[in-house]
Formats: sequence, C-alpha cells, structure tokens
Amino acid sequence: MALSYGLSLNVFLVVSVQFQCILSGLMVSMERVEQYMDIKSEGTEIIEGSRPDPKWPAIGSLRICNLKVRYRPGAPLVLQGITCNIQGGHKVGIVGRTGSGKTTLISTLFRLVEPSEGKIIVDDLDICRIGLHDLRSHLGIIPQEPTLFGGTVRYNLDPLSEHTDEEIWEVLAKCQLREAVQEKDGGLSSLVMQDGSNWSMGQRQLFCLGRALLKRRRILVLDEATASIDNATDSILQRTIRTEFASCTVITVAHRIPTVMDCTMVLGMSDGRLVEYDEPMKLMNREDFLFGQLCKEYWSRTANASSYLDVSISRVQQIQAKAYDSITRKKVGRILYPNSRICIWNLIKQKGWMAENPRERQSARSCTSRLEELTAAVSKKMLDQGCMDVLKSEKDVKGKQLLRKKEGEKPR
Repeated sequence: MALSYGLSLNVFLVVSVQFQCILSGLMVSMERVEQYMDIKSEGTEIIEGSRPDPKWPAIGSLRICNLKVRYRPGAPLVLQGITCNIQGGHKVGIVGRTGSGKTTLISTLFRLVEPSEGKIIVDDLDICRIGLHDLRSHLGIIPQEPTLFGGTVRYNLDPLSEHTDEEIWEVLAKCQLREAVQEKDGGLSSLVMQDGSNWSMGQRQLFCLGRALLKRRRILVLDEATASIDNATDSILQRTIRTEFASCTVITVAHRIPTVMDCTMVLGMSDGRLVEYDEPMKLMNREDFLFGQLCKEYWSRTANASSYLDVSISRVQQIQAKAYDSITRKKVGRILYPNSRICIWNLIKQKGWMAENPRERQSARSCTSRLEELTAAVSKKMLDQGCMDVLKSEKDVKGKQLLRKKEGEKPR
C-alpha cells in the first residue's frame, strides 16, 4: 500500500510542476502584453493635408540641421548636433568607427528613431511633418542584413504588383539573378522560403538591389550593404549602383574604404559628432583626419596581404615546376598570374585609385578586387593533393606547413 501511494505521489508531483511552469509562462505573457500597451507607437502613417507630391523628392537634396537623437527620454544623446548639406545627385559616404552613430543617422532619416532636436529637410520638406508611409515609400534602401519573405520571387521583388513581368526580368538581368531564377522550375513563381533560407547571402542582397531598381527612388541608402557578401557580389552591386543610380543621391554607410573612394563627399563621424565633411581626395591626404587614419589602416592591412601573396605565389610556382601530375599542373596554373600581380601592385603602390581620371580609378579598383580574389585563390589552391604528394616526396617541412593552412583562411 505504501509503495502504491508513493508511486502515485511521484506522478502528481510531476504534473503539479508542469502546471506550475505553464502558469508561470502565462503570467510572463501577460506582463509582456502590459509592457507593450505602454510603448509609445510610431507616428501616423498618412497625414491628410500634409502629403508630399507623388514625384517627391524630385532633386534628392538633404539638409540636416542641428540633429540630436536619443533612444529614450533621459538617455544620453547618440547624435550630438549634426549639421550638413547634401546636394541632389551627390554620392556621400559615411565613415566612422564602431559606435560612432552611422546607423543611427540612417535610422533617423527613415524615422525609426524620432529626432529629439533639429530636423532633416528633403527637397524643402521637413520629414517630421509627413506620414511615415509617405516618407518611407519615397526612399530606397539596401540594408546590411537582407530580408526575404516566404512566398515567390515576384512577391519579394514587387509585393504590391505594380510592375510587369518584363520589368522584373529586366531588373533580374541587371542584378545577375536572371539565370539563377530561370533555373528554378517556376521562374518568377518559384518558391522563396522564410528569410530566404533557400538562397545564398549574396543572392539575397541582390534581391534587395532588385527592389531598389524597381522603385527607382531619387534617394538611395546603403547601410553597410557589402559588409557580409563576397567580393564578386560586391563588385556587381557597386557597378549596378554606379550605372543605374548615376543621377540619384546615394548615401553609403561604408564598410570597406574602396567603396567610398569614388563618392562625391565623405562624411566622417566620431562619438555621434560630425568631425569632417569634404571630398575624399582632400581628407585622405591628412593623417590627422579620421578618414586619413582609416585609409592608412586599410593600406597597412593590404601591405601585409601583399607580402603573404608574394611568398605564396613563389612557393606554388616552385611546386608546380616539380609536379608530375598533369591535372595538378592545370589546377595550380589557373591561379598563377604574375603579370596581373605585378600590374595590381604597381597600381596600388602608385595609389592609382587616387587619380583624378575616373577611368584610372575604376581600373585600380578592379585590380584591387582581383588581388583579393587571387589571395583567397592561392590560399585554397595550395591545398591541392597533388602538390602535397610532391612535398611528401621532397620531405619539405616548411612547404608542408604552408600547404596545411585551413581552407579559405585569409592572410593577416
């Protein structure tokens, strides 16, 4: 009898603990609901009597007047009195170290965070006097973290069905996504899973570029759009933006220094303050300026990559000369471009991307991208098994250590 009661008590104890956990979860959900009820809602989506013209903004000029922003009442200021003018059609790069307020400035432009003081005027219209829908629908953005929704390719590019299939296919061709979509069974009706998990990170970023191309807004914002993509996708995105948004105002939150070198102006931020705003050519030659320091740090890292690349290519050439496997020779031979390497480093040493001629800057930027690709290619191709066999036969200890680098590891 005692054993029977003891076993039943154990069951009741388990059930009571389960119900207690469920009750605790329900109480927490009620606390969250009460908390959300006290949160101040966003501004009105549409303010009748204060709606902008359908073609607004027509020029794309911005005036930021003594802008101060804090995330909640009583909190310290995140942006501390920023004032600058951006002319229509200019390409402006925003640079600064982590926590300087770059993303906050972009969030204020879309009124994700309301200004505490000051104002932002777009084409002589204060953005705080119009509705959120009217503001955000007239601006274009390519975010740092690309977002795709569950549905079809057409729905993710044109959710409101405002464009024809021909226009969507044309945009996909400009984004280098046409072939990838055509390979799918449904074409524009092919499935896109939640968060775009069945597409790569680079393709998701190109989808965001396609949205911006379809909307064709006079102001385009790039919030570190190239921070999480490879160099090939970065070059496609930058090339498309330069050609398709040539007459638009483009504001770029920079992650890589070469990204803002062809900008009209560079805006430097530090601790929520605007510390410099001028042409990149004038700022980079002054090491006491923020942009000059960032350029110096970038070139020091590139110089380290240069020495590694010289050693790696030299060693691979020695291995290739002794390799007995024809397949191995072909694989290694594909990555050896001594003439291109010399051309790249001559351009970098001469700082060709500082040239006044846009064509020379474009050539230098392309060569710099090719250098990064070569560096990664050498690191990966040196893992070829055929070369390892040659080194084993030679008992080359240092060569083995060099070839045992982890696949995809980039030089410091």
